[in-house]
Amino acid sequence: MVDSALARAADFVRRAGGPAQRARLEHLLGGTPQASDAAALLAASRPDGGFAPPWSPDYSSVDATCYRLAQAEEAGLGPGRPELSDVMAFLLRRQRGDGAWEEDLAQAARAPRWAKPGDAMARAYLTANAGLWVLRGGAQDAAERAVQFLSDKVDAHGAIPSFLHANWLAAALFWGAGDRETAERLMAYLLRRIADISASGLAWMIVSLLGVGVGHGHPLIAEARRTLFQYQREDGAFPSEDGPAHDVDSTLAAVHALALASRRPDGAPSAP
Repeated sequence: MVDSALARAADFVRRAGGPAQRARLEHLLGGTPQASDAAALLAASRPDGGFAPPWSPDYSSVDATCYRLAQAEEAGLGPGRPELSDVMAFLLRRQRGDGAWEEDLAQAARAPRWAKPGDAMARAYLTANAGLWVLRGGAQDAAERAVQFLSDKVDAHGAIPSFLHANWLAAALFWGAGDRETAERLMAYLLRRIADISASGLAWMIVSLLGVGVGHGHPLIAEARRTLFQYQREDGAFPSEDGPAHDVDSTLAAVHALALASRRPDGAPSAP
């Protein structure tokens, strides 16, 4: 099942994707990343190391920078690579004194809901996202301050009152920082909400959790993987909730997740 789904998804990306997307695909399928492909992803960085979002082209956004880090990882540049030192330094400079991340207040009128400064849900999401990246980049102190900020946000249901993606990013952050108990509470909540998560969301969740060492056999990983297969269309694509223009990136995310989830830590394939 995994091999068939990956083959169909890869064919879709090769048909519909651009050169950078096809390069990311080949790396995700086990190819050697090309320095030029990785460099192209970083070429749009601003002087401070951040990246501009579509909604504010002259501003360095925490959200856009985290998104570019995810693309770079798909192309073979993980968060600890020296090529990303300026990007990681940007995120560290933007962390607030209380451990949170938030976009600049001057961007309030432009920013979408998930990144809007002054919004508690957006603040929790950005803190979980940026906190996870700096953790994986080796900035343990900054990650622990993010964990401290988010710890008292977890409610009686085992959830952070924010977007669903904030919860799986926070679960990965807590797990990677060593707070397995809180991570498990968040993952139990996500398992109950699995039917509400889109294809690209499931892929993002799988990649985030496996990236910090959550086991392949964890009930949330297993159910997310099973559900992800159900989203694949006849043409091989995994549809994006943001519309057909984003189907290639959504399919790349699914390729990333399925490729990771189909391999055990010892390199052997998992059961379909």
